[in-house]
Amino acid sequence: GPGSVVEIRGKRLIVDGEEIKLPADGQFLKSGKLDRRISNFEPLRIPQKGDVLDPQRMHLRELLFLKHLIVQEHTRSDPQIKLSLYIDGNYSNDMKFHYYDKSISLSDLHSGNVTLYSRNTQNGVPFNLNRVDDWTVLDEVVSFVLGTVHDIHPESEIEIRHELLLDEKAVESYTVRFDNYFMLGDNRDNSLDSRYWGYVNYNSIKAQEMEKNSSVCLLFYWKEIERQVRIWGQIEKVSRQESEAYFKTRPYDSQLGAWASDQSTIIPDRNHLEQRFDELMKKYPEGNVPLPDFWGGYRVTPDAFEFWQGRPSRLHDRIKYIKKGDDWEIVRLAP
Repeated sequence: GPGSVVEIRGKRLIVDGEEIKLPADGQFLKSGKLDRRISNFEPLRIPQKGDVLDPQRMHLRELLFLKHLIVQEHTRSDPQIKLSLYIDGNYSNDMKFHYYDKSISLSDLHSGNVTLYSRNTQNGVPFNLNRVDDWTVLDEVVSFVLGTVHDIHPESEIEIRHELLLDEKAVESYTVRFDNYFMLGDNRDNSLDSRYWGYVNYNSIKAQEMEKNSSVCLLFYWKEIERQVRIWGQIEKVSRQESEAYFKTRPYDSQLGAWASDQSTIIPDRNHLEQRFDELMKKYPEGNVPLPDFWGGYRVTPDAFEFWQGRPSRLHDRIKYIKKGDDWEIVRLAP
């Protein structure tokens, strides 16, 4: 979370100096293994609201993190990372070298007009260094260019500088607008529950409707960053044991509130609700509130996801994942 320091040492996740135990490899990963490229991850402090960040003092990995942060906080922006090659202090982005059996320069890689062909594939792959969002790929490019240019100019001083551009101007400082959170991994591991759940009064209108129709939809909307996630799926009740385990974690007042409110029914006035709450407080001291028979959880198993991103001129991005057996089909929808 905000202000925490995250790192990976030899596949061990360390947060604020303490190791966090990771679950076993997930059965849904095609290889059954974790990504071997990320065995180590240098300490990274997660930005929090009000931080003033200096891109010029950041490592490449931190700069890419800042690029993503700016996009989240300013959804219509298009920040880009520029790599610049210097040989003996001279700007040399137009110098040609061989990359994937192609004679190109760093300027070419930034242009977006390059198609790369590897020895193992016949089909070309479009490559635009400005659109690379994987810091391991950026590191590979930097290491390759430094090594190749050093072989060509062994006596020269070789340097690659990087900067963050916004509206084609270098970002000298950036003030963080919101607290940030950093996610490692995902919910595909078989030791984690990849479904979504919530707790309600089973006598409520919502619960009665779900009893009649188990096909439901969840919606998460973030107005400030113009993003939305919609989830379709099938709903089912969780076990009473699961509901009891969760109920015990709720604050004392919230436990009493679950008893006091006959959700969605008509009540004479607010005094009726508060009087009921006071009666329950006398009946159930803190730490001894039982789970109501009419209260519990539901779990949704997803069939489809849609990720929506607001864009200018109403040309929004809509990407949908549809469950097909054990796999997911990914499609783009018109806005």
